[in-house]
Amino acid sequence: METSVSVTYSQKQELTANKIAEIDDTGERLIYDVRGHNVFSETLWAHMARYLHARRFAGSAGRKLCILDAASGSGYGTYLLSRDGHDCTGIDVSLSAVEFSKSRYAGPMCRFVLGDVTCLPFEDASFDMLVSFETIEHIVRERQPVFLAEIKRVLRGDGRMTMSSPVRDVGCYYPRENPFHMYEPSETEFVALVSEFFSHVDVFGQIITPRVTAAEGATPDPGTAPSAAPPSRHRTLRRIRECVRGVMNQALEHHYVSHPWLLDAVVSVLYSGYGVRSFDPEIWRTGCIVLNATVGR
Repeated sequence: METSVSVTYSQKQELTANKIAEIDDTGERLIYDVRGHNVFSETLWAHMARYLHARRFAGSAGRKLCILDAASGSGYGTYLLSRDGHDCTGIDVSLSAVEFSKSRYAGPMCRFVLGDVTCLPFEDASFDMLVSFETIEHIVRERQPVFLAEIKRVLRGDGRMTMSSPVRDVGCYYPRENPFHMYEPSETEFVALVSEFFSHVDVFGQIITPRVTAAEGATPDPGTAPSAAPPSRHRTLRRIRECVRGVMNQALEHHYVSHPWLLDAVVSVLYSGYGVRSFDPEIWRTGCIVLNATVGR
């Protein structure tokens, strides 16, 4: 069961003052507004693909679940999962994010609360599933195990979790290119940490590229395009696909998160490169790892 979250009187007023709230755009958080005017960038499709992956994992349970989205951001993912009939709660430490989410997505099966993911305001064994995408790297390394312990605490005995993080070959504190990240783990560290708390862990990745040895040449950065120019027919097909993407996004923008099956079809056909897939870390390299895990107490 949900317990109270410490919120000041002024914050309570702010949470209820406006039905349509805005959100702080820090440049790190993905903001998706169901009302429209979204930028359909690579980042957006990567985030959508992760939530669609979570949707499939939730669906594999064969029943409706009570789901917690830890660090729910602008709320679109929590809402997306609730559209399949799951009872979903999003939690975020940002007041403006919670306010924005409530004003766009809150409903009988989708709610949002203010709170810290390293000290979840819920009783033990409150949820069947927990989702947390691109969160753990925002927590200092020393408290990342605390976050995993909290996740396990609020999950039921047969609970499941799906989590993602950008990863590196070697763990990195405060990466220069992203001041919001406290510690980005290596692939090995991330899998090992989650495995300390969960009995079974499956590894998936996004934007997967071959892992080239030093003898064969430099390892390509994940997601980069080949240096050689594609044949003219490939360029033509790419332009056609970009046109189709633009038309589909304009026509379906207001329907994507309300109709998960539609979003899944569009991602599978037009944005398959951003999908979440199983891979062998010894052979392939990825910029983002997604882990499915089960408690197995």
